[in-house]
Amino acid sequence: MEALDPTSAYFTNNSTELQPNELTSVTQLREPFGLKVFRGMIFAFVVIASLLGNSVVIKTVFENSLRKPMTYYLVSNMAVAELIGTVLVPFSYSYQEIFHWPFGELLCHIIAPLQVLSVLVTTTSLAAIALHRYKVFTSPRRVRVSGKTITCTIISLWAIAFFITLPSFLYHSHVISPTQKGKYWCLELVPGDQLKDFPSPELRKYYMIRFFCNFVIPACVMMFSYGVVSLQLRFHRNRAVRDVEMETGSDRTRETSASTQPQQQGTVSMELHEVVRSPPHAQQPQHNASNSTREQATRERAQRKRQAISGLETDLLKMIYLIILIFLVCYFPYQIFFLLEYFGVMNYKNWQYFDITRIYVFLLTCFPSAIHPICYGTMSKFFARTFSRLVLCRWSYGDYP
Repeated sequence: MEALDPTSAYFTNNSTELQPNELTSVTQLREPFGLKVFRGMIFAFVVIASLLGNSVVIKTVFENSLRKPMTYYLVSNMAVAELIGTVLVPFSYSYQEIFHWPFGELLCHIIAPLQVLSVLVTTTSLAAIALHRYKVFTSPRRVRVSGKTITCTIISLWAIAFFITLPSFLYHSHVISPTQKGKYWCLELVPGDQLKDFPSPELRKYYMIRFFCNFVIPACVMMFSYGVVSLQLRFHRNRAVRDVEMETGSDRTRETSASTQPQQQGTVSMELHEVVRSPPHAQQPQHNASNSTREQATRERAQRKRQAISGLETDLLKMIYLIILIFLVCYFPYQIFFLLEYFGVMNYKNWQYFDITRIYVFLLTCFPSAIHPICYGTMSKFFARTFSRLVLCRWSYGDYP
């Protein structure tokens, strides 16, 4: 969940001084009260679902002492990051609604940067999962990952995210609002900058770097990795289907040869009926029935194998495409809006839908933290059992599959 700074919309590229009377040249479309209440209900539902879902994901991974694949630990790492973002997002929501930061200077330096950090950990974890799956599907040998490697990977993800977010921790400032007496704002100011300079050229460069690290690079990694995985799956599926078809054809050839041989023997026996009392052709219907049964069993076996291969590919591709879709749909609009806003392409002055649009693109970024646990619980047997036991109160015993 990315941090939202409602005060940034009050500044433009060409502003040399803050002039409150000229800030709203275009009358902003007001959000209807009923829609505002509905948005609040959706927000509350998303927060609760995220808190419960990600807690269950973390519990599922760590309550089972058996060794688990690296993907499960990366998923739990992502769940921890999303859980942190969920706990912090009500602060941003309140700031957005009252246009005032009442939480003090210390939390101003912590809340918004920590939200950015949690999003970075989430997106880089998705990229790490994509790279791991790419390695698993393209390596000729079975990929074995040690516990030390998993720990180092997770620590590295958090360290990289912290390094990228460090300027945000340092630059956030708690300043007096120039438009509302007794109110405070919380925003990023480079040392030496004033409100009239926001966002400064240096800050814009930092935002662009963060945009690439937070969205562009992870998206490219995911697209490349899952693209290669999809091609590998398609290749192996087609090869397996060809092998099955060749095996079926070979079986049919052997069965045809076996069925014609008794017929030939029967012809010879007919000619030598004086020697052989019981003609072999009398047993031919039994051979034909046996051959027909074997041929049908072979076809059914081949069909089941095709369906199994196709089912595995379909399930995996559904998960892959769903993750990519959630990532793009929920993060891309806000990232683009963020850049357009901070580079002065659109603001309160030139677009009447600016206010209501930025509210809802922010709400959209909250959805992945609630949707991801649902995906795990419905598409993974490993998580489904714990979800069923804790959420649906269906208690079952036994080890995880």
